[in-house]
Amino acid sequence: MSKPAVPSNEGLRSTLAEVRKELLDFGLRNPLLNYRLLKSRGLEIAGVRPAEAYQALVILGRELSFLSEEDMQEAMSPVLFDSADGPDRTMLPAIRNRHNAQLTAQTGSLIGRGLPTGLHEQEFEKRLLATYYTARTSIEEQGVNTLFLALGMLLWREPGDKEELRRAPLLLVPIELERKSAGEGFRAKYSGDDVVPNVCLMEFLKQSFGLQLEDQVETEELDIDDYFLAIGKLISKQEGWSVDPESVVLGFFSFAKFLMYRDLDPATWSDEASLLNHQLLDRLLGTGSFAADSSQFGDSDFIDDHLAVSQSFHVLDADSTQSLAILDVATGRSMVIQGPPGTGKSQTIVNLIAEAVASKKRVLFVAEKRAALEVVKQRLDKVNLGAVCLELHSNKVKKKEVIEELKRTVCLQANEAARSTVDKAILEDAQKQLNDYCNAVNASAGGWNRGNQT
Repeated sequence: MSKPAVPSNEGLRSTLAEVRKELLDFGLRNPLLNYRLLKSRGLEIAGVRPAEAYQALVILGRELSFLSEEDMQEAMSPVLFDSADGPDRTMLPAIRNRHNAQLTAQTGSLIGRGLPTGLHEQEFEKRLLATYYTARTSIEEQGVNTLFLALGMLLWREPGDKEELRRAPLLLVPIELERKSAGEGFRAKYSGDDVVPNVCLMEFLKQSFGLQLEDQVETEELDIDDYFLAIGKLISKQEGWSVDPESVVLGFFSFAKFLMYRDLDPATWSDEASLLNHQLLDRLLGTGSFAADSSQFGDSDFIDDHLAVSQSFHVLDADSTQSLAILDVATGRSMVIQGPPGTGKSQTIVNLIAEAVASKKRVLFVAEKRAALEVVKQRLDKVNLGAVCLELHSNKVKKKEVIEELKRTVCLQANEAARSTVDKAILEDAQKQLNDYCNAVNASAGGWNRGNQT
């Protein structure tokens, strides 16, 4: 007989729905809904179709350089300077289009030469450098890549607004910028992460206009032109709306909060009850309380009365307050540990992880800043616990590398490096001697004790 289904905590469902709304950003400052080229960062790519860029970067795995206006003029020089007086500047766009067509006929696409930007060299280099540093800062501080090549744009208007046309990217290809030296130009390459639709736009269209779009794509099987056609058909009844199937832009887009929004939707879980009955969520958002989680120890408690060193798995030094916090966590209590830099928070976290691993538990360690994650990982490496960690924060971690790491760790033999019986006995004897000394120097001497001093 199958077990009866556990009833869900329905009181938490409505609370979650309200909290999730705060994670959505449907404002017009969000570039995922209202894209504008930034003043000093990002690039508009001209003369390359989205399908061509996708094929070169994602399918073929090519690295593409960027072309300035001067680069294009140099390539077009046989066409531009075929008269004694040089080119007529008013004819430059027509001449450029003609030469682009010649290049396309010769190479199959302008992308054979790189990604044309239409910018003069000085502005082009300045924007690329600012884009590079902004992308690197995002990765170093948050461990998240926010640089994407946006393919295609939805051109849409707000209801009642017949004047301003908004642009929202349709597909986002994660991009890395690289250069071998300061004297060489930047090159763009596909980072290897998932190519994703604009999930924020998908949810916006669903909630605001009742339009349901597919929020997942298959990278290898994706036909860019068919995808744009399908979206164009879906929005065809919206007055003044259209799809720009030629748009290619390099810009910064972030949808981390939207992913949290989707993860907290009970409908996305195979078992809604596992989310709605989650004890921690109920305590944070529902009727539960953290009152029972107050520490079981007081300031007057002697730590060694509660901490058996033979059963302790601290891997770094810990003072009494840190050890008591570790004991509280081991008994299932939730807590917030506060303290200024240098007070041992990261080493306490390392000891907590070591204790959990020794108890055959799993730990998810999350931090807002990448540096905090790396400090803990480095400390774990130093005590030979790095092998039990699966890093998910580094931009260098790709799907294939994660799979290889899982293969490597699953083949590791369990290392029973527990303390020997002799080591345990020595440790316990040392602890007893130290505690006996402390008790002796603090004990009453005859009829006098320190409390009777006048």
